[in-house]
Amino acid sequence: MYIDRRLWALTAGVRSRITAAVLIGLLAVVAGIARLALLGWLLAQVAAGAGPGALAWPILATAAVTALRGWLEYARAMIAHETAARVQARLRARLYDHLVALGPAQVARGRTGDVTLSLVEGVQQLEVYFGQYLPQLFV
Repeated sequence: MYIDRRLWALTAGVRSRITAAVLIGLLAVVAGIARLALLGWLLAQVAAGAGPGALAWPILATAAVTALRGWLEYARAMIAHETAARVQARLRARLYDHLVALGPAQVARGRTGDVTLSLVEGVQQLEVYFGQYLPQLFV
């Protein structure tokens, strides 16, 4: 388990969204377990030779829980993606402000490609950390 304190500090203001993603993830876990239990029940009914009328309830319950789990995973992913986007936008603004404060003379000393890569790709890589790793770590 690794949480970088500097990166965690960037989550100020969006921690409630991370908490929501964690809670939805936990509900998705419960729905996944329920789906497996219902599938076991359905297979037991089939193995016992139950007729189509007796299989209707297990099939409907399994389908409903499967759909619920899919919706929960979608909601969790959307919340996590939006949270990561907010953190990235804030980080990019801070980096840009710092770059402007340094002035053009400081940037001229180095390679601008490295600066651009850090501002774009480096921050983009953090989407996985904020959007997937942190919520899943707590789940």
